[in-house]
Amino acid sequence: MTNGQQHSLSVSMGPFDQQLYRGRIDRLQGQVKRFKDYAKMDFEALAHDRLLYPQKTQNSKGEPLWKGSEAAKWLEIDMKDGLHLMKSPQELRETRECYKQFSKKRFSKRIDQLKQKAKKFGKTPGQFKKGRGEVKVAQTLDVAVVR
Repeated sequence: MTNGQQHSLSVSMGPFDQQLYRGRIDRLQGQVKRFKDYAKMDFEALAHDRLLYPQKTQNSKGEPLWKGSEAAKWLEIDMKDGLHLMKSPQELRETRECYKQFSKKRFSKRIDQLKQKAKKFGKTPGQFKKGRGEVKVAQTLDVAVVR
């Protein structure tokens, strides 16, 4: 028996009433229109609320937020250029006015975070402590050996 014959004998593949099809399409179109209306209302409500409550520019201590700041953008550019390798964090901080908005400690921590992010396989501090086992890559094989 061919696939076509099996298809024609199947009860679920019998003749389909076209009137049902039109009703289903109408219901789906109605749902799509309602969802578009809901999305439009949500967008308008969000825009209204953003006007009433703008995003914070300072944290609870009154310090400027790092995320989205000019310093964050410039630090990524400077690190791509390798300036963090040639200068200490304090020297790098003195190169731009936007860096000086942040404390030396906070700026240094941001450099450390970006260094960690740039690593191919990031390791958190203390991930492999002595006595807990270290992962070594076998020289001759391309597999990791745990000892």
